[in-house]
Amino acid sequence: MGKLQRVLTYVDGKQTGTYVWYYSNGKKQTVEAWADGQKHGVSRGFDEHGVPRFEAGYEQGQLHGWKRELCPDGRPFFKGRYERGTLVEGGELPPPDKIPCSDWMPK
Repeated sequence: MGKLQRVLTYVDGKQTGTYVWYYSNGKKQTVEAWADGQKHGVSRGFDEHGVPRFEAGYEQGQLHGWKRELCPDGRPFFKGRYERGTLVEGGELPPPDKIPCSDWMPK
């Protein structure tokens, strides 16, 4: 189709640097930091219109730091803090698939 789908870099056979995945409309879907073949740094995801949907920190491939997921209107529906892959604070569960955030979120 001739459209850019993703951009990533390898060094010595291991993914390193910024990884960007694009929607077919050209908007960024995911932007991740990688080092030595593992997620390392901040990962961010967006919907097809460029609206932020999630943000998470990683250290050597494991969730580390805050992770949050957002409803389309920007309200958080999940927020948790991780230490080397283990949830240590927060962690309300996201809504089940196909249930709009407006129905799941407390009024």
